[in-house]
Amino acid sequence: MGATDQGGQDSRPEEKGAEMTAATAEAQAPPATDDPLVQFGGRIPASLRRRVKVVAAYQGIDGQTILRRALEEYVERHGPSGLI
Repeated sequence: MGATDQGGQDSRPEEKGAEMTAATAEAQAPPATDDPLVQFGGRIPASLRRRVKVVAAYQGIDGQTILRRALEEYVERHGPSGLI
Protein backbone atom coordinates (compact mmCIF):
# COMPACT_ATOMS: atom_id res chain seq x y z
CA MET A 1 0.00 0.00 0.00
CA GLY A 2 1.61 3.27 -1.13
CA ALA A 3 1.29 6.78 0.19
CA THR A 4 -1.00 9.06 -1.79
CA ASP A 5 -1.30 12.82 -2.00
CA GLN A 6 -4.55 14.80 -1.85
CA GLY A 7 -5.22 14.13 -5.53
CA GLY A 8 -5.03 10.36 -4.98
CA GLN A 9 -1.70 10.12 -6.81
CA ASP A 10 1.21 8.12 -5.49
CA SER A 11 3.17 10.69 -3.44
CA ARG A 12 6.42 8.73 -3.57
CA PRO A 13 8.70 9.91 -6.38
CA GLU A 14 10.45 7.44 -8.60
CA GLU A 15 13.13 5.53 -6.76
CA LYS A 16 15.77 6.18 -9.44
CA GLY A 17 18.45 8.34 -7.88
CA ALA A 18 16.66 8.63 -4.56
CA GLU A 19 19.57 7.13 -2.62
CA MET A 20 22.33 9.51 -1.62
CA THR A 21 25.24 9.59 0.73
CA ALA A 22 25.68 12.09 3.54
CA ALA A 23 28.46 13.78 1.54
CA THR A 24 26.14 14.22 -1.44
CA ALA A 25 23.38 15.66 0.73
CA GLU A 26 25.80 18.08 2.37
CA ALA A 27 27.21 19.19 -0.98
CA GLN A 28 23.74 19.92 -2.35
CA ALA A 29 22.29 21.55 0.77
CA PRO A 30 21.54 25.26 0.57
CA PRO A 31 24.31 27.41 2.04
CA ALA A 32 23.97 28.33 5.69
CA THR A 33 22.74 31.87 6.09
CA ASP A 34 21.49 34.24 8.74
CA ASP A 35 18.53 35.07 6.52
CA PRO A 36 15.51 33.37 8.15
CA LEU A 37 13.29 31.12 6.08
CA VAL A 38 9.70 32.27 5.59
CA GLN A 39 6.72 30.50 4.09
CA PHE A 40 5.86 31.45 0.52
CA GLY A 41 3.02 29.77 -1.28
CA GLY A 42 1.06 29.53 -4.45
CA ARG A 43 -0.76 26.99 -6.55
CA ILE A 44 0.85 25.01 -9.36
CA PRO A 45 -0.52 22.27 -11.63
CA ALA A 46 -0.43 18.80 -10.07
CA SER A 47 1.60 17.52 -13.02
CA LEU A 48 4.33 20.12 -12.37
CA ARG A 49 4.43 19.15 -8.69
CA ARG A 50 4.91 15.50 -9.65
CA ARG A 51 7.72 16.40 -12.08
CA VAL A 52 9.47 18.50 -9.43
CA LYS A 53 9.29 15.60 -6.97
CA VAL A 54 10.77 13.20 -9.54
CA VAL A 55 13.63 15.59 -10.40
CA ALA A 56 14.26 16.27 -6.71
CA ALA A 57 14.49 12.55 -5.93
CA TYR A 58 16.72 11.95 -8.94
CA GLN A 59 19.09 14.73 -7.83
CA GLY A 60 18.93 13.79 -4.15
CA ILE A 61 17.50 17.15 -3.04
CA ASP A 62 14.10 18.32 -1.89
CA GLY A 63 11.44 20.31 -3.69
CA GLN A 64 12.11 23.32 -1.49
CA THR A 65 15.66 23.52 -2.82
CA ILE A 66 14.41 23.38 -6.42
CA LEU A 67 11.89 26.13 -5.70
CA ARG A 68 14.48 28.34 -4.00
CA ARG A 69 16.97 27.89 -6.83
CA ALA A 70 14.32 28.58 -9.48
CA LEU A 71 13.15 31.76 -7.74
CA GLU A 72 16.71 32.99 -7.23
CA GLU A 73 17.49 32.40 -10.90
CA TYR A 74 14.29 34.14 -12.01
CA VAL A 75 14.93 37.21 -9.85
CA GLU A 76 18.54 37.35 -11.02
CA ARG A 77 17.52 37.22 -14.69
CA HIS A 78 14.43 39.43 -14.57
CA GLY A 79 14.92 41.73 -11.59
CA PRO A 80 15.94 45.35 -12.10
CA SER A 81 19.70 45.78 -11.99
CA GLY A 82 21.08 47.29 -8.82
CA LEU A 83 17.85 47.03 -6.83
CA ILE A 84 18.16 43.44 -5.69
